[in-house]
Amino acid sequence: MPANNRKQAFFPEGSSIIPNPTGTAPGFITPVGRGEAIRHVVCLPGVPREMKRMMADSVVPWLEGLNPGLRFASRTFSTVGLTESRLDELLAGVISPEEARLAFRAAFPKIQARVTVSGTPDEDLEGRLDQLEARVRERLGAHVYALGDEGMEETVGKLLRERGLTLAVAESCTGGLIGHRITEVPGSSAYFLLGVVTYSNQAKQQLLGVRIETLEEHGAVSTQTAEEMAAGVRRISGADLGLATTGIAGPGGGTPDKPVGTVCVGLAWEGGAWSQRYNLGERSRDWIKGMTAQTALDRVRRWLLGEDESRA
Repeated sequence: MPANNRKQAFFPEGSSIIPNPTGTAPGFITPVGRGEAIRHVVCLPGVPREMKRMMADSVVPWLEGLNPGLRFASRTFSTVGLTESRLDELLAGVISPEEARLAFRAAFPKIQARVTVSGTPDEDLEGRLDQLEARVRERLGAHVYALGDEGMEETVGKLLRERGLTLAVAESCTGGLIGHRITEVPGSSAYFLLGVVTYSNQAKQQLLGVRIETLEEHGAVSTQTAEEMAAGVRRISGADLGLATTGIAGPGGGTPDKPVGTVCVGLAWEGGAWSQRYNLGERSRDWIKGMTAQTALDRVRRWLLGEDESRA
């Protein structure tokens, strides 16, 4: 047996072993302290797939057994356009500690808020959560895009299906990330018609019909170019909506007027177009690409819901 595997067989004396059905490293629960001050430390492997299975199969039932007359229920809100600290500020005072537990989780590119209530088996925990959800939604508005772990691409896909609309995407700085996320959803061919990466100015002109005058006067990273890209991909695909991204993902290429993290999103539909410039800050290249993709998909969501100023 390799030495690394042998180490996984050791655990603190007095611990209870947690089996790992999907890996080699078991977990354990060990008591700390004495008498009424005793606490339990739960140790699990760091591999998410293994940890989640062990939590569901062993840890949660063990926790429920500690208080057999107590039940828990929770609801998770996935949000967009908010930092964790801002989300905490907005929900301060909306839910009191006596009503529920409120926890936050940064799961890039989204921030989640989880509300957990507890009570006896005969209490209507879901009813209590419904009331709390109404208050959370009233406070956060369109920043809440889904319940649970649903990705923005799934939310947008559902809305497109419900409305019988189609989407095409032209990407520059995101390099195909939006198209990748959309096509990760099974059945997305029902609403996603085309995705192109037009990285060079030449490609923007030849494939999408972006005018050379626009590129020379405003540059590739501009709201004007983003709008023309969106209109162009909509035209060549025949989609109902055209979405486009262009920007400076870094680490180089920034200027005083357009520093690293400057991105533009464009959206086009029959009879109209919209664009917006964002300053995401000088972050890592992957972070800027990921946040740009999330922001662009969110603009589609808001447009479909009629909550976007682009439809005014």
